[in-house]
Amino acid sequence: MLANDSIVKNSSSLRFKMSRSRHWHARVISGFLASIGVGSFFVGEDYIRDHTSVGIVCFGLSLFILYFSQSAKKQDIALIINSEGLWFCDWELPVIPWRYITNAYSSGTRFRPLLYVELRDAKTFFGSVDRKIQERLIRNPLIKDQHLVVPASILQTPVSEIAEKIRSLLPKPETLAK
Repeated sequence: MLANDSIVKNSSSLRFKMSRSRHWHARVISGFLASIGVGSFFVGEDYIRDHTSVGIVCFGLSLFILYFSQSAKKQDIALIINSEGLWFCDWELPVIPWRYITNAYSSGTRFRPLLYVELRDAKTFFGSVDRKIQERLIRNPLIKDQHLVVPASILQTPVSEIAEKIRSLLPKPETLAK
């Protein structure tokens, strides 16, 4: 059973929201850096040789983290399952058509659960995407030779439930042969 508050249901797609804890962590880190920056700037003169630069750098990093966490929050949707296939924001790929997906399962450790999406004929799919996207594939740790990875920490919904939903929507082998 899928959790209702973490999914946006349209008539033709399921949209899984990003985890709220991801944004909360960014705010905590940003606040910590901002407090170090302000503290260093105003009271660090006796303790830190270049307290002004340290203060400015920490405060700048704080604003940088806060800005990018807020821009990611505007996106809010991390994973989309629809009639065309599967899309995940951090893969930086177009929608993966169902004909290229063979299986989905959850795996990993207790502290880092992952959703694995196995691909059929991955070379053909990756060869069909734009050249600029192909160049980025090499640097993306979530894209492997024959499978794609989704870290569970990004999603509000448990990956085991998402894997179950993906498996239920996979085309039957006899329909792929036609």
